[in-house]
Amino acid sequence: MFYLYIALTFLAYGLIQTLFMIGQKKGYVKSAVILSLYFIAAVLSIIGLAWQGQLSSDLFKESFFWVSVVIGLLISVSSIAGSYFMQIAFKKGPGSIAGSINALNAIIVIVVCLVFYNEFATLVPRQIIGASVAIIAAVLLRISDKEKSVKIQKFFWIFLIIAAASNGITNALFKIGAAEGGEKMLISAVLYLGATALAIPILKKEISVNEPNPLLLRQSYIWGLIIGICSFIGTISILKAFTLGPGTIVSAIVSVNVIILLMVTFIIYKEGKQLSRWQIIGIVIAIIAAFLMRF
Repeated sequence: MFYLYIALTFLAYGLIQTLFMIGQKKGYVKSAVILSLYFIAAVLSIIGLAWQGQLSSDLFKESFFWVSVVIGLLISVSSIAGSYFMQIAFKKGPGSIAGSINALNAIIVIVVCLVFYNEFATLVPRQIIGASVAIIAAVLLRISDKEKSVKIQKFFWIFLIIAAASNGITNALFKIGAAEGGEKMLISAVLYLGATALAIPILKKEISVNEPNPLLLRQSYIWGLIIGICSFIGTISILKAFTLGPGTIVSAIVSVNVIILLMVTFIIYKEGKQLSRWQIIGIVIAIIAAFLMRF
């Protein structure tokens, strides 16, 4: 089951990136997509709590309640911060550089797992090497030759480092929540409810400034619902994976989910010839890493 949940997380996170890319090509309102994403994921999380029979006054008395709430709230803040500052970084410099540095956020999770949860004791050297190779692959997969002429604007590196750190903290908090006995569905519910509340003012500001077409706005909401389902599946799956096995392996494998995006651009958008040599090397290295990290 451990690798099943890793696979689900890998697919869900890869699809999220891919759907965001498609939405960008269609010109959807990004803040509307994000708000809709968080909203439907919050609804699904609440339904999940009700399905488990935990949506009652007794929920407040459970030992896992406050751990789950605090972790969920922290993730909602770090998640919004990561998305917000990464979008700024993409506007101020080459996306390939931004994506490559952001891929290094997996190191934060791995450090937390190795230092605070002593995963050195559960991993063999081959798996540690495989995790390291996967991080290298994650960086290479995001290097593109199409952006050589893109100039780096002021504060690009500051926004990028904040975004990468926020994204790394998000996944580290997932690990901490799972390891400290947090209830997965409750963490998910609090995370998405908090993120929804934070996303509302961002959407209002964008609508007041840009005045998007009403039809495009509705399409953006619908697109966000689709991404939200993927996000919910990814959140529950990564929490399950962190519970069942070494977070080092989880984080390393999930970090190369950009492969799904590259496959879609190759098959649907016929951009295969535009893959850089580094991306091709990254794909090969990612396969080697997966082989090394197997149990």
